[in-house]
Amino acid sequence: MKKILSVAIALLMGYTVTNCTSDLEDLIPAQDDPQIGIQDESESDDQSQNPGDDSDTTDDPYSGKTTYYGNVEPLLNQLCVSCHNTVIAEDGLDISSYQKAKSEIDEILESLYEDEDDIMPPSGRISDSLIQVFIDWKIDGLLEGDPNSNEDNNDNTSGIYTYIDDIGPILAQECTACHNASNPLGGYDISTYSKTVAGIDLLIQRIDLQTGQTGIMPPNGRMTESTIQKIKDWYEQGLVEQ
Repeated sequence: MKKILSVAIALLMGYTVTNCTSDLEDLIPAQDDPQIGIQDESESDDQSQNPGDDSDTTDDPYSGKTTYYGNVEPLLNQLCVSCHNTVIAEDGLDISSYQKAKSEIDEILESLYEDEDDIMPPSGRISDSLIQVFIDWKIDGLLEGDPNSNEDNNDNTSGIYTYIDDIGPILAQECTACHNASNPLGGYDISTYSKTVAGIDLLIQRIDLQTGQTGIMPPNGRMTESTIQKIKDWYEQGLVEQ
């Protein structure tokens, strides 16, 4: 009888301990795995530093737009500014800066369509494609653009130059608005590789003049020394096309 009583008491105590342990587990909140916590923080940092798939690159705000510095200034310098600048201002017109050209855009457009006596430039009407540049500039809102857009940013550091990669772009920037096939000022056309080669001696002679000298090309003033040297080097290297 005593043995039976002892067994019963033991079983009862075991049941009580088991239930107490279970109750304690229910009362104590589960602890997070520390490794899981670290992983979550890392993922959170990554998301805050790289939200979505956006890149850090900044789009060009003038992409696809016609701007003064990118498109209009080079044409004005070739066609107009030698007569319409701060010093001379022929007919009271000065379009030698962004603000001045912007304020005179209607006058500029009108003069490009004038009859032979009043047309600008006096050498004759420029091509429709060049006139369209001024029209597009006005349509796009007369944007100023990046003042450094026309700097010589050619990555060619070899010192070996070709017409296609180096010289052609310079002539398009500085010369061919006046010296092109449709309206070659002075009968001088350097709008293609073969025509540039044929007229290279005169080109080098004219670009080597000083600002203010008669016949300098472009007429608004001497090009940068590095640009002039590039054309001379191309000449010395044999006038390679590409």
